[in-house]
Amino acid sequence: YALRLFQKSMHNPVGKGVESRDARGSELAVLLPVVAVILFLAFYPQFVVQRTQKSVDQSVVATAAAEIEVIK
Repeated sequence: YALRLFQKSMHNPVGKGVESRDARGSELAVLLPVVAVILFLAFYPQFVVQRTQKSVDQSVVATAAAEIEVIK
C-alpha cells in the first residue's frame, strides 16, 4: 500500500492550471549557501571537531568531576 501511495502521489500527471512551486532566484540565493555548508561539513567534519575539541574536553572533565562528587 505504501508503494502504491507513493506512486499515485509522486507520478500522476498534474492537471492544467497547476502552478509549479519550484524555488525562485531569491529562495535559491538563501538555500545555496546553506547546502554548500552542509556539503562542506559532510566531507570535512574535522573543521568543526578540531575547533571544538578543547571545550568538549573541558566539559567532559567537569561532568566527570561532578559525578565523582555525587558518588561520594
